[in-house]
Amino acid sequence: MTSGTRPKNLSEKPIKTDSPVSSSQTTAEAQKAAQAEALIYAQTSLHTGPLPSPELFAKYGEVLPEAPERILKMAEKEQAHRHNIEKWIVRGDTIRSYLGVICAFAIVIYTLYLGTNLIYAGHVWQGSIFAGTGLVALAAAFIYGTRAQKEAQEHKKDSP
Repeated sequence: MTSGTRPKNLSEKPIKTDSPVSSSQTTAEAQKAAQAEALIYAQTSLHTGPLPSPELFAKYGEVLPEAPERILKMAEKEQAHRHNIEKWIVRGDTIRSYLGVICAFAIVIYTLYLGTNLIYAGHVWQGSIFAGTGLVALAAAFIYGTRAQKEAQEHKKDSP
């Protein structure tokens, strides 16, 4: 570096604006003008829901007169579809619950039947253990299912 030169300030950057900057405007004024211009373009709009905002809804009607009615029918069909799915989920859970009880009952009855047959065949210890295991398994499943159901209900109450 020679004695007659001064280092360039790297933090100063030229500001690019749409309007030409006059020689009377300072850099700070040009920055304020650029920031004001940027703020004007920073406007956003957000709408959530199955239907468009009322303004957009009206614009659809201007483009195609039957569009608002078609959009409403589409939303109603979607709602009916969701309700149908939820109804079948509840029905499926109920059917699954009943099938589980029926299957458990059938397994226990069959286990008791086989245990009784073993006892009549002269295998008293084996038949007793076999039949007892079926009853213990049924009791354990019942206790576990009851606890899990209580925990699920408590969790449902605690969650918002």
